[in-house]
Amino acid sequence: MSGVDALFWFQYHLRGLLIEVEGLQYRSYRLGSPDQPDPWFDDQTARTLGPGFLPGDLSVSMHLPENSVIDEATVQRSMAAARQLLDTVFPTSTRRIVTGTSWMLDDQLVELLPPDSQIIRLAQSFKLVPGWLDGEPQLLTSVFRQWGEVPKSGVARTRLQRAVLDHLDAGGHFRLRTGWRELDAVPLKGDLSTRRGMARSAPA
Repeated sequence: MSGVDALFWFQYHLRGLLIEVEGLQYRSYRLGSPDQPDPWFDDQTARTLGPGFLPGDLSVSMHLPENSVIDEATVQRSMAAARQLLDTVFPTSTRRIVTGTSWMLDDQLVELLPPDSQIIRLAQSFKLVPGWLDGEPQLLTSVFRQWGEVPKSGVARTRLQRAVLDHLDAGGHFRLRTGWRELDAVPLKGDLSTRRGMARSAPA
């Protein structure tokens, strides 16, 4: 869910594992495989969380192409349509959640950006997985289009750019965090599937 159109992402187009709905992209993957998010839950926590979190379960990750619209209404519409399409293309009884790994989910941002920021609102719709990785290279690429080099403060033109540079100038760092949210909690018109009922009854 990086907000960066990294070259590696195109392999998923070629493998037929990527769909795009309402400007957001979704990749089907299996938990416990090399495609699993990092960081992720340990086995004991996954068992406690239940179906949809277990090794071998099919899941789906969200990716935000550059300049994506990320207000909650758009995200909800996209997720609902993606779920319908995924149920047709990759039918399964184990897909319960959508995941994302991004600097946008760094919980430090709540102290740096105003509460009406769309990044903050998007991040707060995800529940965080414990742990993190270094997120500065991805953040700098996404926010400033520079890989690994911190720009001078004078180049900041947006509220986000100023907040990032102020944090770095103060000695702070940014993190890649993984988060998840219910995919089957997105309202759909018509009859509810048996799988959705199963997901709601599982531990959250």
